[in-house]
Amino acid sequence: MAIPKSIFLTYCTLLTAGLIWSYSLFVDYFNQKPEVVQELAVLKEQLEHEQFEKTIMVHRLKDFEKSVAEILPAEKIASSQKISASKNLLSAIREPASLPPMDLSSVIYESVKVKFKEKKFDLSIDKAKKLIENYPSSSHVVEAYFFMAESYFMKNEIKKCTETIDLMVSQFPDHDLTGFILLRLGQISELNNQPEEAREIYSVVEKQFQNTVLKNQAQLLLRTVK
Repeated sequence: MAIPKSIFLTYCTLLTAGLIWSYSLFVDYFNQKPEVVQELAVLKEQLEHEQFEKTIMVHRLKDFEKSVAEILPAEKIASSQKISASKNLLSAIREPASLPPMDLSSVIYESVKVKFKEKKFDLSIDKAKKLIENYPSSSHVVEAYFFMAESYFMKNEIKKCTETIDLMVSQFPDHDLTGFILLRLGQISELNNQPEEAREIYSVVEKQFQNTVLKNQAQLLLRTVK
């Protein structure tokens, strides 16, 4: 049976209208709803963030691997150095420590004075020489020279006494003990009947040294010179 033409046209019109309406709904759903667009945007942002984090992690891992590669040789060297240091430490423990020589100049100087007071002038001289030879930079060297010169004087060894005084004058010209030993030299000049030389020595001591006791002693000896 043949379908009337009007019904067929009506059917086609309705079908076309349905397709157009369905397409409109599809377009509206995916392109026009703000919540869908926002959700798609959020998903896209999350995806980009995850991709960025992944890239950062890859770079960090590469940097870490490079650092490890550089550190390991240094660690090996450090380990060998520690082993070497341990061996050196063991060696130092087994071997006696090298200590600087002990400064005994003060002890020897006290012995010089004791022997001089005991009138053991030879021993005082020997110990003074020992101090000067073994401890030339000691502060007691000038004192050792002084007691040596006095010991020679007490032994009546005038030549050795004057030689020791010359050493004191050349090495310690401004020291008070040099001034006092020069007074002894002036007395030696007096004993040798050389009053003018004695006066000159006493005058030099009085003018050049600031020690009050020394200056007064020099002035007293100047007045007594005959």
